[in-house]
Amino acid sequence: MTHCPLIVFFKAPILGTVKTRLARTLGQDKTLGLYRSFVTDVIEKAGSVGPLSLFYSPAGHPDEAKELAGGAGELIAQSGGDLGEKMAGAFEYEFSRGAACAVLMGTDVPDVPVPLIREACDALEQNQAVIGPVRDGGYFLVGFRADAYSRTFFQNIPWSTDRVCDKTLEIMGKHQIDCHVLSPWDDVDIQADYNALIHRLRTGQTQAPRTWAWIQRHEDLNFNHNSGSE
Repeated sequence: MTHCPLIVFFKAPILGTVKTRLARTLGQDKTLGLYRSFVTDVIEKAGSVGPLSLFYSPAGHPDEAKELAGGAGELIAQSGGDLGEKMAGAFEYEFSRGAACAVLMGTDVPDVPVPLIREACDALEQNQAVIGPVRDGGYFLVGFRADAYSRTFFQNIPWSTDRVCDKTLEIMGKHQIDCHVLSPWDDVDIQADYNALIHRLRTGQTQAPRTWAWIQRHEDLNFNHNSGSE
């Protein structure tokens, strides 16, 4: 579809503010370095599919965000209250500039396959919406055609719960929105997720070049990472 930007949501790399649940076991310094590799991998993968709009938070740290983004796309500060308002604002920004559709994704899925991102964009040729579930009940990606978008899809969502994806699909269903559902993927929020990511990358099941390079530099891969819990 013509002019379908990919919106990437990420946080400026500020110590103690990123991946806070993972930092409880991994430590703040290592978590920050790991997060930087996550963002770089996702930006590079998304950028191989289409034009990027990079929405960062918090708004008061443009220099840190710019350094991490590396000029990969237009850099825009997120605005709004909760996550839903910020996401709605990003879609409305793109649609106000004439985008026929837009796809938004987060940076907690460094090893998501490029074909899955491409499938999301292609799905909007035939579908009004697309969503990429994560197995913990949230979603890592959501997209809309401009003529099907509504701010309603981001309102009254129980963010940070296992009901996020189901509730979003429920609201779309009430509005008779035809939504293409991608195959589920795994995000990385806690130590167990990180352990699983290491296993996938180490065994070649998935790829995240920047993240894998960081892990190889900073982890003893002979150690069995199985002690983490939420």
